[in-house]
Amino acid sequence: VAPPVAAARGSARAAAQAAAQATAQATAQAAARVAAPADRAAANGINADNGAGEDRGSDRAPRIQLYSTTLRSLLCTEIQRPELYFQAPMSRIFHQAQLQDLLKEGEGSLPLRDKARIRSAAGPGAGNWLEARPVTQAMTMSNPAIGTAFRWRFGLPLSHDPSLRCLCGQPVDALGDHFQLCNLGGHRQFRHDGCRRIVASLCRLVGTVQEERHMHTIGTVPPEMANHRIDIVMDDGYNRSPTLYNMADVTFTHPVSTNQAKLTRYSRIDGAAAQEAAARKMRKYDQVARAMGISFSPLAVETFGRWSSKALWYIRDKAASCALTWDGKVNQRQKALNLLRNQVLHR
Repeated sequence: VAPPVAAARGSARAAAQAAAQATAQATAQAAARVAAPADRAAANGINADNGAGEDRGSDRAPRIQLYSTTLRSLLCTEIQRPELYFQAPMSRIFHQAQLQDLLKEGEGSLPLRDKARIRSAAGPGAGNWLEARPVTQAMTMSNPAIGTAFRWRFGLPLSHDPSLRCLCGQPVDALGDHFQLCNLGGHRQFRHDGCRRIVASLCRLVGTVQEERHMHTIGTVPPEMANHRIDIVMDDGYNRSPTLYNMADVTFTHPVSTNQAKLTRYSRIDGAAAQEAAARKMRKYDQVARAMGISFSPLAVETFGRWSSKALWYIRDKAASCALTWDGKVNQRQKALNLLRNQVLHR
């Protein structure tokens, strides 16, 4: 092997070992932090029945036992065998370098539209549809839909017929941007309603849900807001909720804006379009919701797949609540992680 190649391989091996050691050290520290409260509680005489949640003295003992035994035992393999976990840190480093190369500025860089598309499609959860198991109707896609979804995210032409026109009279562009912005034709409403129904189906696993409810039927609101409809009104019936109801409203936004200044911003900042859409919903509903004593969550989604931070929190919160109530259907590791997450989020 030539000396430069050997040196490069040695550097890659050293980087992999360093990444694995850092991962193992961080995991060990996390396990120690998780186990410490349980050890102190055990020293104070709190008993739990082998992680099954049968303590007679405190309703917090089951959580403590899960943190102390289940989570620590499940993480111990990762702590003791760091050499088994080279691929994940190395893949993250490699993919991050590829992403930075695609988004670089200067001569030879990609067009702004492609940068905005890549940032949106690379968001947390944006690619989960590729791994979804078709166990429900909401998780199934037809072959044409799969093909369109791939072409849309890869920036490939969706149409090759220049004679096609939208109902508004404008020609249909090959990449499909016009359909994401035009209010005619029903495409935007169909997309919005589909997302609303799927989110509502998740919420129904946790509590009681009403869809498209008029604001004046929920509480006292200003006259100009009386006939506004909120997408999801939910009573979660769970002790962690600070209010009886919580409201959520779905909104989609296209990061390929016709405004050049916005397009430039969306191509440089991850999730900028989704965060702006969420902020618009907050300005519209949050003050009214607070006056009624109801929490409000904007569910802003970019058309290439990225969700806003508030939308991600909402979905993950409902999924965690659902997992906690499905005894026997969620493994002990996931339950322990959900309990730990809820303790951090709601302390």
